[in-house]
Amino acid sequence: MDEIRASANNKMPLDRDKNWNEALLKLEARVTRGEVTRLQLDKFYEYWNECRRRYPNLCYPSVWFFDDANEEHLSLEWSFGNVGQFCSFGIFRDGKVDWFYTDRGSDAGSAEEPEDTLPEIIYERLAHFAQNPPMTATT
Repeated sequence: MDEIRASANNKMPLDRDKNWNEALLKLEARVTRGEVTRLQLDKFYEYWNECRRRYPNLCYPSVWFFDDANEEHLSLEWSFGNVGQFCSFGIFRDGKVDWFYTDRGSDAGSAEEPEDTLPEIIYERLAHFAQNPPMTATT
């Protein structure tokens, strides 16, 4: 599967959603305006491309940008609220990553401190969101 990078000339593969490409272009614009660092966006692409390499059917995440004074980060979130599954990770300006997951409240985990790279446990948890996702998935 081709790596994803946003650009005005980027031709997304047919299985990509036009809205996803538009969201990526908006993230690129945030870099130009200095709201997001190039390192943050590079890490975003690195992790997203690895997620899709492992799980080609992985649904698109919700992508959030938090810019409060204490926590400027990009956040990718997957949520199947109706079955109690949630997985997210946030990428800080320095490239460090924070993460959290829960599965029906009985199995949960999170980073105690931001880490240098996304841990294997998050990739493993994302498998839930690539296998027959419920119709109410946040994408």
